[in-house]
Amino acid sequence: MHSQKAAGRPSAHEPVSKLRATVSVGMQFARETRDPELLQRFWKEDQRVWFEKGRDDPRLVLLELTPTYAEYWDRAGVEAVRFAIAEAKAILNRETLSGDEARHAKLDL
Repeated sequence: MHSQKAAGRPSAHEPVSKLRATVSVGMQFARETRDPELLQRFWKEDQRVWFEKGRDDPRLVLLELTPTYAEYWDRAGVEAVRFAIAEAKAILNRETLSGDEARHAKLDL
């Protein structure tokens, strides 16, 4: 995958904080692997603080997760202000938000 934006949408590698939204992805465990090629591909040197032997640490394993659903709540611009007000009211009144306070979408995968 490339870190390019297609049609103005962030790529899979785009930091969620740049989206100005809240995203939730439900995952199901698929498998675990110690595949050396995958460990090489995803290894970051700062992970050595947990795995002192680096990619060769016997405790290191990659988990493959399969997404089952994704939800998105728009928190940009005016929507962010509206949501903050609705959230504050709900907190003060000890209520639960209904979900309509922000633009919301759910996608089953």
